Amino acid sequence: GASPPRAATAAKAGGGEEDEGGLAPSEVEKEVGNKWFKKGNYAKAIEHYTKAIRLDRTVPAYFSNRAMSLLKLQRFAEAEADANQVLKLDAASVKGLFRRGCAQEGLGNKAEALADFQQILELDANNKEAAEKVAALKGGAGTS
Repeated sequence: GASPPRAATAAKAGGGEEDEGGLAPSEVEKEVGNKWFKKGNYAKAIEHYTKAIRLDRTVPAYFSNRAMSLLKLQRFAEAEADANQVLKLDAASVKGLFRRGCAQEGLGNKAEALADFQQILELDANNKEAAEKVAALKGGAGTS
């Protein structure tokens, strides 16, 4: 007889009170983080994305979402670290490159930022946000 995989029972133990239709605990944390993000409470969002990461370090979206929240709080060095983690897990992640480019821009590393935004355009030539960033960085700052 095929017994159910152990992970199914283990997953239940780690979950909070909020079981969102049988989602993995890490996914539940991500969803809660997304709710806080939408409300503009980035610190709370970061808390929940961090919990999701602790539960599962293999999901690029958790790092990507936390990076976005960190960018909103102008915590650029931490955002860059998370974006690097996204790119370790998924080298062609446009979101990862964009977040890292924004972090680099925030840190004043224009050349690195430009390289990330240009790499996005190599992956996705129609990416308007990246094209705007490239134009802004090439045209020098202060011309908005």
